[in-house]
Amino acid sequence: MEYKWIKDTVHGYIKIEKDFLKIVNTPEFQRLKWIEQGSFRVLYPSARHDRFIHSLGVFGIARECFDALMENLKKDLKLELDISQIEKWKYTFLYAALLHDIGHAPFSHTFESFFAGQHGINAKTLLLSNIQDAIKN
Repeated sequence: MEYKWIKDTVHGYIKIEKDFLKIVNTPEFQRLKWIEQGSFRVLYPSARHDRFIHSLGVFGIARECFDALMENLKKDLKLELDISQIEKWKYTFLYAALLHDIGHAPFSHTFESFFAGQHGINAKTLLLSNIQDAIKN
């Protein structure tokens, strides 16, 4: 399987497999590089924390948490779970972690419904169809 490693100053190395790279490489995800997570850069010019790297960090932590949970379920509770079901849960969880900030615009949640309503767009439906297209390709 193809993958890419991204080094983050907070989370270390984050492995991103081909299926997830399809999403990371979309313009919708790449635009998160220009949306600040906080306002630290004014005080600390080298403190880079945008929604792009934040989303990748959440994705990396989500993978670690899910793997630890599955290991503990097997070890502590002696549960034998169906591998295909575990993979489905894992990918669903990882997609949610990766995409949790994808809808953020300037001023974040404050104006999202306003912008969508002004243009007669159901933003959730539009975003879902774009994500499904990215996953299929």
